[in-house]
Amino acid sequence: MRKKNEFSATNIKLKVHKPENGELYFNLIHEEPSAKLYNGSALPISEVDRRNNAIRIRAYVRLIINGRYVTRSRKAFLRWPNLEIEITEQFQVYLFTMPSSI
Repeated sequence: MRKKNEFSATNIKLKVHKPENGELYFNLIHEEPSAKLYNGSALPISEVDRRNNAIRIRAYVRLIINGRYVTRSRKAFLRWPNLEIEITEQFQVYLFTMPSSI
C-alpha cells in the first residue's frame, strides 16, 4: 500500500560506498521521516493526519502476577515510522512461591 501510494515506509536509508580500493562499505542512516512523496510533492492531508494520530498514541505496561495487578510502567509515546514503544523500566519483584502466571 505504501509503495503504491509512493509514501516513505521507513526512516532508515541504506548507503553503499565504494572507495578506490574496491571494497564495499554499507551504512544504515537514520533520517527523520519526510512529509513528502518520493517525487518531492507534499503528502495528502489524510496521510499527514494518520501520521499525526499515530504519534499521539501512548501506552504502558501493566505487570500482573497470578491475576493480581502489581505495578505499571510510565506512559511512552509511539515512535514513527517503526511504530515501536520503548519501555526501559525495570521492576524488582520479590517472590516467595513460583507464580502460575505473569
